[in-house]
Formats: sequence, C-alpha cells, structure tokens
Amino acid sequence: MASPYHLACDPNHGLTTAVVNGADLCLEGAPGVGKSEFAEALVAGLKQAGLRNVELQPENPPRELLKVFSQDVDKLAGWLQQVMLMKRQLVLATAMPDTTTVIDRSLAGDYSFYHYHRAAGRINETMARAYEKQLAAHLFVPPRLVIYLTTPPAVSIERIKKRGIEWEILTYDEQYYRDMDVAHRAAFKRFGIQYAEIDWSEHHPEGKVPPERAMQVLEQALRQVYGENWARLLNA
Repeated sequence: MASPYHLACDPNHGLTTAVVNGADLCLEGAPGVGKSEFAEALVAGLKQAGLRNVELQPENPPRELLKVFSQDVDKLAGWLQQVMLMKRQLVLATAMPDTTTVIDRSLAGDYSFYHYHRAAGRINETMARAYEKQLAAHLFVPPRLVIYLTTPPAVSIERIKKRGIEWEILTYDEQYYRDMDVAHRAAFKRFGIQYAEIDWSEHHPEGKVPPERAMQVLEQALRQVYGENWARLLNA
C-alpha cells in the first residue's frame, strides 16, 4: 500500500533536504499545539532522508521554574521572560555550524509570551525596558524556515488535559489561546518574520507523528513561504 504521506513531486525528499541542509528550522506555537512531537518526528525524517548532522534544540524552560511561575504569574512574568530570553540567546549563539538545527521555539516565540504578559499588565515599564535592551543586544541570522503550528483552542485544551499537568489545565482556556495567537502574530511582525502557518489539528496515536508526515509538512511550509520557486534557495 502506498504511504498516505507520499510526495508526488519529490518522493525521496532530495530537493527538500538540499534546501534545508545546514539551516535552522524553527517551530513556533502555543503550549499543547504539538511542537515537541512534531520536532522529534522532523529530526527523524531528516535523518532518514539522508542528512547526517541534524540536531534538536528543545524548548528549555525548567519544569520547576514554570511551576513556581504558575503560583504567582503577576509577580514573576517579567522575570521569567528575561531568564528565557537569555537562555534562548545562549542556545542560538552556540548553535553548531554546518548542522541542520530544529529549534523548538525561538526568539519570536519567547517574545510572544512577553507580548502576552505585557498586554495583560504583568510586566512593568522598568522590566520592559530591560527586556527590550537585552533583546537588542544580540543579532542572529534568522531561521531559514519558521513553521507556526496552530489548532482550534479546544484541540489544544484537550491535549493539555492529556498531558495531565494540573497548573496548565487550570491556566489555559480558550481565551488564552486566542490571546496567544494575537501575541504570536505580533511577534512575527515585530521581527519581520515570514512564516508558514500549519493547522496541526490532526490526531496521531500517543503523539507519535510519522517522520514521513513531518517531511511532507516541511515541504508544504517551504512552498508556503517561498512559493513554487523555493528551489532557488539552493543558490542563496
């Protein structure tokens, strides 16, 4: 039986892997959308397609820090965003050359949380100036591709419930996801990022995304951002 994820234009992913070889690929999206599972599948797909140097930079907020943050969001929102910005900058500054790096949330994603909490009045002027100063202190080459995974709020909420983390279940409602979508789009605009928006509502048993499906989405995203002539990136 033929794979349901067969790519008619490039079944061996040769052009896709040539375009992304040695590039940074960034996944963005709100909590519960399925970034981590997709990232792992994408890394596996790239390796299966023949790329040797592939690295995953996972989202890295310590769970203990997030638990403390959840207990006093109003007081700690600014501090958490400052810490995460410094951690993210360190990750980007130490990325290995000649390596295809899949990044599970990057600067724009972190900035979306800053934007969300700032709009909610949880980050004061002093902390905002400190954040913006730190943000402007480092310049990084933007990822070759940013994929923004989205779902209807109800889908993400159901996934959060299955994760079973109590403070997440109590915190993330439908309004939160609507607000975070606004914040993500504001972040992309702030950084001038072209991005591919992918509806990631589809269900995969136990979160196990087939690597070939991740590769299909990767090509779909490349076409969405760069158009039908995305192969020109080979000469970039």
